[in-house]
Amino acid sequence: MTRIKILGISGSPKKGGNCEQCLSESLKASQTVGDVETELISLAGLQVNPCNGCLRCHFKASRERPCPEFDDGMTTLYPKLINSDGFIFASPVYFGSVSALMKAFMDRLLPFTTAYYYPESEFKETLRFKPAGAIAVGGARSDGVEGTLYSFHRFFLYHDMITVGAQTVGNIYGVSALGGAVVTEDKPNAVDRDRSGMATVKVIGEKVAMLAKAFKPVRPTLE
Repeated sequence: MTRIKILGISGSPKKGGNCEQCLSESLKASQTVGDVETELISLAGLQVNPCNGCLRCHFKASRERPCPEFDDGMTTLYPKLINSDGFIFASPVYFGSVSALMKAFMDRLLPFTTAYYYPESEFKETLRFKPAGAIAVGGARSDGVEGTLYSFHRFFLYHDMITVGAQTVGNIYGVSALGGAVVTEDKPNAVDRDRSGMATVKVIGEKVAMLAKAFKPVRPTLE
């Protein structure tokens, strides 16, 4: 059977908090699909310099240094992204969007868009045609959760990834189907209190893994 790897990225500056816990549950759901390896990366504590738009990655990128401008925490993350078959990105809701840490991480994936400008790029299959799901962890159900999920979706579309939603048979009423949508009420241990939100988190994990397994054999043939 096809074995795949799903990489989860937590964009919360609080290590071990609600966001990371939700992502962990989503990755556990991915493993239930079978033949799935998962890894959770917390950006908390990592040095992630903001992209300065130098565009050197379009001309001087290499496997060792996809970003020629900075040698920071992203340098060790690039190989993990290259070798993964699907992704789950999670962020707390900050003013209706992703955290500054997650946005810096997303901007630093600019090297992987070089395939759009240069089809011969060695990075052309890094993100393209790989499934990705999003998790937004907010203080309240209608306080920027969907806006955060849309921020992730725009990023996925720019990279020509396969955007995965939380729609499922039987539906999960009262919760956004755009992705994992979790409410914390500004308290810890949301994974134990927001059962509806956690259902969407698990759906995302399962669907990302299922689509990653389906697409991995055919990705090299896609133009």
